[in-house]
Amino acid sequence: MPKNNPPEDHHFLPVFYLSHWQRGESPLVEFARRGNGKIEGRPRYPRGTAYQPRLYSNEFEPDAAKAQALETEFMQDLDRRAAETLELFDIKSTWTNEEGSNWSRFVWSLLFRVPEEVAEFRRSYLEFFHKVTSPDEERYAATRGEGMPETLVEFLEQSRGLAESSSLDTLKTLIDHFGLVQLLNGMVWTKLIALSQVPTTCGVWACF
Repeated sequence: MPKNNPPEDHHFLPVFYLSHWQRGESPLVEFARRGNGKIEGRPRYPRGTAYQPRLYSNEFEPDAAKAQALETEFMQDLDRRAAETLELFDIKSTWTNEEGSNWSRFVWSLLFRVPEEVAEFRRSYLEFFHKVTSPDEERYAATRGEGMPETLVEFLEQSRGLAESSSLDTLKTLIDHFGLVQLLNGMVWTKLIALSQVPTTCGVWACF
């Protein structure tokens, strides 16, 4: 995808992963609570489900490519590496540490990348970002330059783009946490084969 035309639909469950749950070429069944309050299932192909428009975007960044950098420069690369490693699992009994890390990082990312978690993380980060104490205001007043807002609270209110960028950078850092990825690498990995009518690998799992 060209950088000047970044994708709008950000998959929190990527297409390569969802495709392993298909029965041949048949669509998946997406269950959701509809307008009538009932949970209903609808057929969906992997590319048409488990995404949210601009989920990982910085809406305060005017540059379209930079606004979606978390998706185009991080999430897509993470998913590509995981897809390549998953294919190896069918032909290899062991992985290298790099291959294992590619899959562990993907598994770990699933705890953070769903819409509800992304929204809650942004909310809590913004709350932390705007938490100002009296000493903070005093330090700001002592260093405030000409033309800057009168208070630190006002300055932070005008810096929402910075807060949003910082929150997305922090989310990326959590997903890419070396220690936790290596902890997952140290687990015993195996695979769960689907039912006989579904000739595909449904998932790769780990346990202590």
